[in-house]
Amino acid sequence: MKTIFSGKINKDELEKYLEIAMVKSVNSTVVVILSDERNIVEIKFKGGELVAQKGDLDSLSSPITILIKQ
Repeated sequence: MKTIFSGKINKDELEKYLEIAMVKSVNSTVVVILSDERNIVEIKFKGGELVAQKGDLDSLSSPITILIKQ
């Protein structure tokens, strides 16, 4: 898998990046890893659909480190 985005975002930007990951996953698998240094959430999209999630998005607080891999 190659990294298609990495950086720090605010929690209110999270939905935008998850939508981007969903779109990118139409023809492949995309993994999104999120961390606020206390909690880690891993989300996997395939075919535009959520297929797996480890952790709770509500547990994250700003700023969030995000890594999107395809």
